[in-house]
Amino acid sequence: GGKYLSWYNAEGNAGLPKLNPGIIGGKRSVVLKALSQVNEMLLDKELLASRSKKSLKDDMVAVNYGAYTAMGQDRVLTGAELHSKFGAREKRTDVYFWLK
Repeated sequence: GGKYLSWYNAEGNAGLPKLNPGIIGGKRSVVLKALSQVNEMLLDKELLASRSKKSLKDDMVAVNYGAYTAMGQDRVLTGAELHSKFGAREKRTDVYFWLK
């Protein structure tokens, strides 16, 4: 919720690919910076105080917020070059990860 969900739903971010929290990689320094942003969001006292139960979107919002704000959209790689289509149960040989 709060400023993070507003960022996630903002018009300028609506067209960004939604990142899968299960696949994170890259240079150590860059990944640590992104994960620091994720950690900041998940531990935000205002956010924790305002929710009565965990939102299913929390990890999605946190990972997307962290990656795109720490690295910028031009430095994020996702999609067909990296993984199969989520939910399609594709068994492909041209990707690094198969998603269920």
